[in-house]
Amino acid sequence: GALIAGDIAPTRGRIERRASVWRVTQQVADPAHGSIAALAGLAEPLQALQRLNRGEGTHDDLACLGERWDLDRRWHDLLRRAGLAADNDDATAISSGQRRLVALLGAFCSRADLLVLDEPGNHLDHDARLLLGEEIRQWQADGRGLVLISHDRELLAQVDRIVELRHDGVHRHGGGWAHFEAQRRREIDAASERLALARQQRRQLQDALQRERERADKRNARGTRERHSGSQSKLLLNIQRERADHSEAARVQRHARQREQMQQQVRAAWRDLGDALERPAFPALPIDLPAGHTVLRCDALVAPWGWSEPLDWVLRGPARIAIEGRNGSGKSTLLRLIAGALTPHAGRCEAPRRAVLLDPSLSLLDPARSLCAQLTERAPRMDTAEARRWLAIAGID
Repeated sequence: GALIAGDIAPTRGRIERRASVWRVTQQVADPAHGSIAALAGLAEPLQALQRLNRGEGTHDDLACLGERWDLDRRWHDLLRRAGLAADNDDATAISSGQRRLVALLGAFCSRADLLVLDEPGNHLDHDARLLLGEEIRQWQADGRGLVLISHDRELLAQVDRIVELRHDGVHRHGGGWAHFEAQRRREIDAASERLALARQQRRQLQDALQRERERADKRNARGTRERHSGSQSKLLLNIQRERADHSEAARVQRHARQREQMQQQVRAAWRDLGDALERPAFPALPIDLPAGHTVLRCDALVAPWGWSEPLDWVLRGPARIAIEGRNGSGKSTLLRLIAGALTPHAGRCEAPRRAVLLDPSLSLLDPARSLCAQLTERAPRMDTAEARRWLAIAGID
């Protein structure tokens, strides 16, 4: 996505852009201040439209606005459909999921010829995802280009073709997710057959080489007996022994070469299949928590923003809890209160056991430090070798 948009340069080759590109990245920065319109990238054209409507516009304003004379109406209509108040233009007062949606709405209000959306469905609630799907279909109906970088099967069902990046390069598939899945299944079946055939041929080769070695051993044994019997001249025996040594050395080299070639075929077949079946795995959590032990207590808890009704909640023992709600309903706020990253407006929230928050912006990770070092720091019982193994199993270099 960054290459297509021109945010980074390729290591080799070149990219020709014959259209204007608008990219929405996976991570939308938490704004310390600013407006929702600025977060959407629309502050300048909206201000230009206001000046033009007042008769105060300039040529620069016309260039900034382009042909989007309905931008203000379009923008407020999208805000209404997204459930965002048009009179609230404070980007710090909305949730991370809402900020994500605002960035996407700004892209759909742009005059770009090509949108590059990186995992656009992340952090969106059900209604927001429906709105995203509607705008994608409308964008396509208008004849403009769209590149989705996604693992979301519902979104991928809407595309015209899928370009898959694998260890052996780029693979192009016509059609959406259903066609891609069927084609990949055929490829996996074919790769399984190639692996089975390569293993069978390896076994057959090993058996053939074993038989050839046994025959060579018998010939060598017969030659040894003849030398000891003295039935042939010494000169002839030396010639025969020299030929046998050369033949044995050539046979050993040839067998080694054949084994390596066959092993390469098996490795190639396994690599093709392994890439298709590769799934990340995660270590089991070593939870040592007695049943009935209090891990969370909320007494008349009121958040600094979001909900206003006091929350009383006690959680005991090992449990998995799902917190559901629309974007902006206060889910992340509650999690930050539990983790101690936010001070309550009223009441108290206590987590006697250590709480760790994994937030959408991945602030738990330091981009300047090694992943292995950070993993062993968070999991003190895990040594470096085990940390590297789990990173590899998860597909992380």
